[in-house]
Amino acid sequence: MLKVKNSPLIVCLLLFMLYPSPASSQSEGDEHADHFFFAVSAMASPAQTFVHFAEFREYLEEKLETHVHLKQRRSYEEINTLLYDASVQMAFTCTGGYLAGRKSFGLEVLAVPVVKGKTAYQSYIITGKNNPATTLEQLQGQVFAFTDPLSLSGRIYPVATLNSRGHMTKDFFKKTFYTESHDKSIEAVATGIADGAAVDSLIFDSLYKLSDSFATEINPELLVQLRSPEFRETFTELEMDLGEEFYNKDSVQLVDELAIEFAGLFIGPGHFISPHESVHRVRDDGDYGKLWGADTVAVKKFVEATGLSYQSDFGGMPDHIGAELEFMQKLEERYAQAVSDDETELADNLFSIKGRFLTEHLLAWAPEFFDKVINKANLPLYREVAELAKTFLEQEGELLQKQQQKDCVAA
Repeated sequence: MLKVKNSPLIVCLLLFMLYPSPASSQSEGDEHADHFFFAVSAMASPAQTFVHFAEFREYLEEKLETHVHLKQRRSYEEINTLLYDASVQMAFTCTGGYLAGRKSFGLEVLAVPVVKGKTAYQSYIITGKNNPATTLEQLQGQVFAFTDPLSLSGRIYPVATLNSRGHMTKDFFKKTFYTESHDKSIEAVATGIADGAAVDSLIFDSLYKLSDSFATEINPELLVQLRSPEFRETFTELEMDLGEEFYNKDSVQLVDELAIEFAGLFIGPGHFISPHESVHRVRDDGDYGKLWGADTVAVKKFVEATGLSYQSDFGGMPDHIGAELEFMQKLEERYAQAVSDDETELADNLFSIKGRFLTEHLLAWAPEFFDKVINKANLPLYREVAELAKTFLEQEGELLQKQQQKDCVAA
């Protein structure tokens, strides 16, 4: 068995580093008026958006010689609101969002992307591989996913096409819903939540090139740290076998391989493992198997009830495994500090909070999630970390159970 019981802070830190999320819980801070803010809308999920625009943000900081902040929003309407009230200086939005903003408050175009020498793109109508439909009209009576009400490729085009053929959307499809990003529409079709969807061709095509765009998930700097003698000693103490290849292989090649592994496990295309509680956890009320479900809301409320808040530019989902592990890390840090300071009452309260979060959330879904990662991973890093994570949670659960039994006897 992995020896993790006496190293909760090390384990939480390691898991957070290797299962990164777009979230970060922290005390509220001030936003400086002299900083530059730009917004990005839901063309891709928060995780992908953060990675894709990280280099662009750094470029802007270098050119503008000031701090640059990325604000993510779930809808194009929210992006237009930020532009209208000058909360951001610029934004990257879609054609439909721009047209609505131009009509509403005179929004102007600063630049348009050029991809392979073209400024045009298409709306792809996609279906699952087992769906016999080959045209939009053959999806009649089925469940269809749109991205956003203002998305030209993700809603306006297919709706206009159906209208031109004498169909009304509300009568044509059995059910429609919004996913809030093109990659989540693809996920909805891949997982069977939707029978078909309309997506941006550029987003769809780019998903086949994720090895480059997601190389920053395990970047060269983090790889150097993971290969350091200090971490290697920690891995040995935790009985993690990453193999000699992990330490000896060319770093550029290994970073690429780990990026491909990360995309295959958690992003797609193809069958992947969504790292969100609301997708995996079964609920009696049936509100599960989808993003932004009831458990997503429950996690957010739980975290904020402890006095922590999400960063102002956080556009991710609170029930992402990385976000939940980061919350555990912060609870462990506060608990350790309270014990060190002999603040018994505070330590007891923090232990109770940690126990509730484990019972109500992490232990209710994460072990199964990590089992799926263990079975699917090809490289040892994510497989070993998943095994470590599962063992850590199980041992935390056992410790919690023993403490609860002691409390019952004492009472």
